[in-house]
Amino acid sequence: MSRRSRRARKSAGDRESASQEAAAGEAHGRHRRAAGEGAQRRPRPSPVPRIKPEPREPDPFEDTSFVRPYALTSGRTAVNYVLELETLVSAVEDCPPPQTMEQLAILEACRSPRSIAELASRLRMPVGVAKVLVSDAADAALVVVHQTLTGDDQADKQLYVMERVLAGLRKL
Repeated sequence: MSRRSRRARKSAGDRESASQEAAAGEAHGRHRRAAGEGAQRRPRPSPVPRIKPEPREPDPFEDTSFVRPYALTSGRTAVNYVLELETLVSAVEDCPPPQTMEQLAILEACRSPRSIAELASRLRMPVGVAKVLVSDAADAALVVVHQTLTGDDQADKQLYVMERVLAGLRKL
């Protein structure tokens, strides 16, 4: 294609926008000349120095943990029980004294039956870590892990549980 045919195809709108851009460029050039483009530039002021906050002492009453979750389980991920998110755990009445602070926290939280998901939330730790710690507490005879229905159980048991849940929801 020749240049002439390309120019012929441009619409009037394209020509208008091109002339507006050219006018804007000229105005910008006038502004730069008026500001003294060739004149010496003033040095920029130095930035204001920022004051660094002093490190504060950790508050002993602040509810934070400095121990990484994997350190609580020594890196273990295997559990000795089938622990789903909905598996209920309850404390044993006459149990031996807990050996660790985590076992004590689990024992206190399980005075009434709690699910694994609730325990993880209450203890503020990942679910995988909570499962390992609950498994350890169950091995130490501090808590009882209640059986849950899994996919391998009979369908009539699962149907019975679902009917009970539906009846409970209707009572609400």
